[in-house]
Amino acid sequence: MFDFFDLENLLPKIGKKIKVEEAQKNFVPSEIFLPVLNKFGTPKLEVCENETVLKGQTLISYKSGFRVCAGISGKISLAKNKINQFGERYEAIKITNDFQNTEINFEPLKDFSLENICERLFLCGNVDFENDCVPLAERLKNTKIKTLVVNATATEPYLKVKEILLKNYLNEIFCASLKLYELFEVEKLIFVLGTEVRKFKKELLKLCKAEKNKKIKVKIFRSAYYHSDKDFVVKSVCSKKEINFARSVDVVTIWSFYEAIFKGKPFVERFVTVSGTGINLPQVVKIPLGSTVKEITDFCGGIKTEAIKLVLGGPMTGISQYSTEISIFAENSAILLLTEKETLWRKAEPCIWCALCVEVCPENLLPSKLSALIEANEFDLAKDYDLMKCTECGNCAYICPSKIDLVHYLHFGKVTANKN
Repeated sequence: MFDFFDLENLLPKIGKKIKVEEAQKNFVPSEIFLPVLNKFGTPKLEVCENETVLKGQTLISYKSGFRVCAGISGKISLAKNKINQFGERYEAIKITNDFQNTEINFEPLKDFSLENICERLFLCGNVDFENDCVPLAERLKNTKIKTLVVNATATEPYLKVKEILLKNYLNEIFCASLKLYELFEVEKLIFVLGTEVRKFKKELLKLCKAEKNKKIKVKIFRSAYYHSDKDFVVKSVCSKKEINFARSVDVVTIWSFYEAIFKGKPFVERFVTVSGTGINLPQVVKIPLGSTVKEITDFCGGIKTEAIKLVLGGPMTGISQYSTEISIFAENSAILLLTEKETLWRKAEPCIWCALCVEVCPENLLPSKLSALIEANEFDLAKDYDLMKCTECGNCAYICPSKIDLVHYLHFGKVTANKN
């Protein structure tokens, strides 16, 4: 249906603004697909085929204590040879919705010790959105924090989830941030707002003032999109002495933390931006994990016939897809449908060695050199040039005047180098 894997030649034009609001109706899928992965260890199925499960019920458990829970109630079956966003096949648990919406929740926590909080986060299946969606409890158990940075900056154009969360859940986000602040006896708590959400600064300052704590700060991140580089934000708002023990937590992670700790809700849903001029009703939708792009886009009024590009993620680091049968998981923040007006139809040209990609790289790498080495299959040499430090933030591809697919070269190089 759509072209595949040439996103970097089709970056949207800056300045195009699409009004995106939170969906007024609840999205209810007819089915969801949850992958059985070895990402967190050896998976153990806690359900049987043809069994009826409740929303929030444990489907898969891991030795660490981490759980994957059902996002809807319904009947279980196994689905093989599903295709993920990277074109890889996987086995999944399929739940066919019975539309009863019967669910299981935990009691809100009363004892907020680190041990109890981590146990709850494991049981609820919470992940850290800034760190490859690893279990949040593992990160909290193995970290020492002196400065906590709550990151509410935009990752890329079009993405509106953080803005919607701040608009509708600011008090909850502030409450959960304070709990982490107290839990780790943090010396400083910094809320970092991107310029696109600076309108929430006054309200946030009121909450800080009510706490009468001078160690809680609100800062505006005055920069272009930082893309996926959380360390760049930390370095921008912390002193050199603070950086080593400063930790960034994404505002989406904070929201899901609040839901698990204070409401007892398993992590089975997330907010996703559905946008672009190729969709009839751009909006932010709260979806059960495992929902298909087809059902989500149908809920948003359907895909326009002029749409030529389907992208999972933002316009800089997202991946082009060829089908709407792909399912949405924790790491997917957006579904973009782009038309020809939004894209730059320009073929990649030879590198002119302008070094703009070097100038914008937050890791001080040489993207042009690395892509040339990867194209020549010199993966070991590319590793010597610190290929594995690449965060795939998309800055290099975005700035490249030759429109070279730098992110895809670097991603391919990292995957291949790891296999070798």
